[in-house]
Amino acid sequence: MIDFLSSDLQRRLKNFQQENLIKALGKKNSGLIILDMTAGLGRDALLLAVAGNEVLAVEKSKELFEELTSALVKLRENRLMKDWQNISFLNANSIDFLRMTAQEFDVIYLDPMFPKTNKTGLAKREMQMLRDLDDEAQNNELDLFNLALEKTKSKVILKRPVKAPFITDTKPNYQIKGTISRFDVYISC
Repeated sequence: MIDFLSSDLQRRLKNFQQENLIKALGKKNSGLIILDMTAGLGRDALLLAVAGNEVLAVEKSKELFEELTSALVKLRENRLMKDWQNISFLNANSIDFLRMTAQEFDVIYLDPMFPKTNKTGLAKREMQMLRDLDDEAQNNELDLFNLALEKTKSKVILKRPVKAPFITDTKPNYQIKGTISRFDVYISC
């Protein structure tokens, strides 16, 4: 169950400027139109909206989409977030949506989930749930990335495991690194 009212998430939202995702946006980190191509649990989309951006988050899984919209309704009812009107969720395949839409986005964000590894430890329960819902997401990672580069007005932000190789031979323009993950930022030409 997705809970946008959890104390942990509310704490992150209050301190959004310290989040690496917000830092990855660069100096102009508000007033942007952002497409989150892989909504997942919606936390990153919420962070982007709280920073003052208009966010459209696309989620392919119908079950996850319903959870996201329900969590957003509860958030709106509790009026804990002033920028809730800046975020919306769409139940669609990201590649199909991006190919068909005429809407322009300043930034396209892509978090294709961390790939499965041969490590013996289990991923967090939430990550396991996401992988179970969309096992093909990792196979579409490169297609999503390439399409995002074609369609963005400004940049693509790609979330990767901190030690993972780059998604292509092209190095990002810059990176924001954390302990577990990093954000590779590719500026469009």
